[in-house]
Amino acid sequence: EASLREEQRERLASLEQTRTKLTGALQELRDTRRDEVAAITQLSQRMECVRREAKSLKAGVEASREGNFRAQLKLEALDATTVATQQRQQAVERAVNELRVEVQAARADLVAGNAAAASAGATIGVA
Repeated sequence: EASLREEQRERLASLEQTRTKLTGALQELRDTRRDEVAAITQLSQRMECVRREAKSLKAGVEASREGNFRAQLKLEALDATTVATQQRQQAVERAVNELRVEVQAARADLVAGNAAAASAGATIGVA
C-alpha cells in the first residue's frame, strides 16, 4: 500500500507538472491570440484608410480627365476661332492693300491734275 501511495503521489506530481505546463501554454496562446486580434484590427483600419484614399484618388483622376476634356474642347473651339480670325485678317489686309492702291492712284491723279492746272495757269498767264 505504501508503494501504491508513492506511485499515486508521483502520478499526482506528474499530472500537476503537466497541468502547469498546459496552463502556461494556454496563456501563451491567449496572449498570441490577443496580439493577432490587435494586429488584424490595425490592418483592417489601415486597409480602410487606403481604400478611402484610393477612392479619393480615383475621383481626382476622373475630375482631371473631365477637366482635360473640357480644356480640349476649348482648344478646339479656339482653333476654329483662330482660323476664322486669320481669314478675316487676310481679307482686311487685302482691303487695306486695295485702298492703298486707290489712294496712290488718287494722289497720282491729284499730282497730275495740279501739274495740269499749273501748266494751264501758266499758259493762261502767258497769253
